[in-house]
Amino acid sequence: MTNDFSEENILGIGGSNIVYKGKLNDETTVALKRIHLREVVGSSASAAEFEAEFAVLKAA
Repeated sequence: MTNDFSEENILGIGGSNIVYKGKLNDETTVALKRIHLREVVGSSASAAEFEAEFAVLKAA
């Protein structure tokens, strides 16, 4: 899907995550956010940011 999270598929980097371009089996292009949980768990600010983003995505 992301060619094993290769650098050529990076769309953006920020905070404790990286966004990659990927393709589903039906050739649909998607964006995938890979979150580094060690950083989220170790930082209350990162954990709060993750929870806020998850709430927005869940509501969509």
